[in-house]
Amino acid sequence: MRKKNHEWEDEIIGLGSGLINPNSEDFRGLREQIETYSSQVSSTDKMQIKISGIKYRMETYLNDPSPKQVIPVGKFLEDLIEIIGVYHKDFATYIGINSSNLSALLKGTRRFNRDLVLKLGHIFNIDPAIWLNIQSKGDIWAAHQENSANYKQYKLNDLLNKAG
Repeated sequence: MRKKNHEWEDEIIGLGSGLINPNSEDFRGLREQIETYSSQVSSTDKMQIKISGIKYRMETYLNDPSPKQVIPVGKFLEDLIEIIGVYHKDFATYIGINSSNLSALLKGTRRFNRDLVLKLGHIFNIDPAIWLNIQSKGDIWAAHQENSANYKQYKLNDLLNKAG
């Protein structure tokens, strides 16, 4: 009988109550079914699945009240461009900006604007507000890191006492 300290090197911890042995016949059968299905999915569908994954990452990041790190909005765009397999120069031309501006957007030295997020919304089917909200989240986090002591002085009770 196997110990609870997870001695198997190849085991996968799933969401169920036990461990999954990837060397078992059941697991190999499942793997074969997944590989068979995957080989039948078109490259366009695979790309859409990956885009949906990035969209989910964006929404998850945006809804995380205390992320471990700030992810610049340009990183998500860079990942999407990589998924669709288009050169940065061609992507920049398609959306009507210079390659250097796209590079600055991806690096976070240039801000996303309304026009850009509307274009990205149509291209990737991602709500334009998500792009701007991620950018704002990063801005607020940076401001908080730089000036957190300056903001601690502002309290509702102090305002009410001074005004009343």
